[in-house]
Amino acid sequence: MNFRGRRAPIRAALVSALLAVTPLAITTAPAAAAVALRCSAAAPLFAVDDNVRYIEHQDPETGKALESDSPVIGNGGWAQFSRVIAGPNGVIWAFRPNGELLRYIWTGDGWSDNSGEVLDNDWAGWDQPQYRNRIAVDERGDIYSAGAGGVLIWRRYDDATHTWTKKVIDSSSFWGQYDLLVASGDGVLFGRRPDGNLDRARYNAPSQRWLQETIRVGNGGWDDYKSITSAGGDVLYVATWGGDLRWYRYQEDSNSWTANSPSTIGFGGWSDFTDLVATSNACKLQKNFTPPNAPVTVRTHARTALLQSATGALEYSYVDASGALVVGSQPNLGADITLRALDGPPVNGTPSLAEANGTVQVITQGRDSVVRATTVKPDGTPLGAAELGGGFSSPATVGNTGPNTLALLAVNAADGKLLCRVTGDGGFLPWRRQQTGTVPFGAEAPVYLTDGATKKALLRNRDGVYYSTADSSCGGSTPTASLGGPATLGAATAVLNADHTMQAYAVGADGVVYTQKQLPGDSWPQLWTALPALSGAKAVGQPSAVLTPGGIEVVVRDDQNHVQSTGQTADGGYRPWVSVDPDHFVATATDPTLALVQAGATKTLAFVYRDADDFVYLYSSTPAAAAKAASPGFTVKKLGKAVKG
Repeated sequence: MNFRGRRAPIRAALVSALLAVTPLAITTAPAAAAVALRCSAAAPLFAVDDNVRYIEHQDPETGKALESDSPVIGNGGWAQFSRVIAGPNGVIWAFRPNGELLRYIWTGDGWSDNSGEVLDNDWAGWDQPQYRNRIAVDERGDIYSAGAGGVLIWRRYDDATHTWTKKVIDSSSFWGQYDLLVASGDGVLFGRRPDGNLDRARYNAPSQRWLQETIRVGNGGWDDYKSITSAGGDVLYVATWGGDLRWYRYQEDSNSWTANSPSTIGFGGWSDFTDLVATSNACKLQKNFTPPNAPVTVRTHARTALLQSATGALEYSYVDASGALVVGSQPNLGADITLRALDGPPVNGTPSLAEANGTVQVITQGRDSVVRATTVKPDGTPLGAAELGGGFSSPATVGNTGPNTLALLAVNAADGKLLCRVTGDGGFLPWRRQQTGTVPFGAEAPVYLTDGATKKALLRNRDGVYYSTADSSCGGSTPTASLGGPATLGAATAVLNADHTMQAYAVGADGVVYTQKQLPGDSWPQLWTALPALSGAKAVGQPSAVLTPGGIEVVVRDDQNHVQSTGQTADGGYRPWVSVDPDHFVATATDPTLALVQAGATKTLAFVYRDADDFVYLYSSTPAAAAKAASPGFTVKKLGKAVKG
């Protein structure tokens, strides 16, 4: 194949000095200030049959008439490819029917020396007509594709390591409804339906989020086009089946097309080409769409996270004074434990733990606001960490949505909206916004609760009022219900009762622990009820509670840095608070964490805390099976502190 072709005679059918506007049904909205668009002096277009012709569209942001000639820059051999598509900076991707993906780079006056290099062989089947137009490349050079199952896959090639990163970013069949995809800018995807409607969405790779779910931007008529390509910045070029070339520009801020969209910029001959593609970063919107990392308030001596894994071991995780993540696994409550401080970026707050596919996922918020997942074996051996995106005001909370499926919840820093992401093929799918209405939530980690049949969350809004959310799919409508009450309550905890209602606990400004039980139907009484006052002290920090066979047990730190415990009695009240091990208790620097640990038929109540030097202490007690009037008798085990690595 000859890639050294130079200028050839102008193909008259491609050039028109006339400008015409052809009507087409499009979606418009009231005008709003648009983000500035900046384009190169000319947008490169590549028209492909067995040859490749090069065309420049001058002033691509305006939709002016085409005035370029069309030199042949690739002489013969291009018909071997089932699909040709352009990326940024002169990159041309060419797909062979046998699954090979080749890369060519047009430098402006010739092809680069490494043009034609095979970089992948994962594209067999994409020569089928129903799939070939469901491949798109955005301004970053990321490749999006939706194959036989309609699953949307994101790929990025790393020139430094010569490797591909591949992620499923929508595991549903949703993207299979489109017969054509085109990327336009930073993660923008347009999808054309067979009925001629056009939809648009925006994905952001750095933050791993869907910034905008699909919306309708064209009502019919888009099936009149053989091909659609983009120079970036929501500038589209379309070739009609009749052979004309048209230009569009969409404005995201106003959800509208410019007044001169569409403009016919070339007459005749454009449908003759197998592919017509534009350099994907010739135009760029002058806005950084990646959510900025949020300021994080460093919390020292945050509580320890506990999880009993399927092996029966108790998994520990916390953040030490230096910001290192610490993990460890205790085979049983009487065993010793090695706590490891892991290398990595400094993290903050309390980790969140869940188990899936035989490993424990430890979710942390970095001091840079980036969420990270560290995978740990049930024996405490770390397997590696992955970044899950930033821009969150709250730490993320993880929970099980099924035996081996997980969900993450976190609060977006910019607007206080609740975001979620769930596990899918190959890991976590992107973050999506939960449809919780207009309530902006604060910077505390959501409390996520599930008993298998029920999934609920508890969050505090920016005014200090708590809200619960009902179970919903990730990205779906999520009803919320206010708990009401004073905005002076501290950080809350919650458990699910046997009837699947939520029970919340929080410390008031008066040092008393308050509770509220959810009503059937997910509403709340709007009244917080005081538990008995603590014994000789006031409660501080965040309580911890678990549901036991005898009712709910609660522990809390007091203002003397001791831990006190209470629990429900047979009549639904609460025992008087009792200070745990008052004669030998080493002062705690953290709020305690309570867990119900099961070994065979025995269920043991256990809580952990750390002292000012980050030594870990475990207290355990076997509660009676029925509601009890007496406090559990706790025994202590000093577990030590973390070692490096």
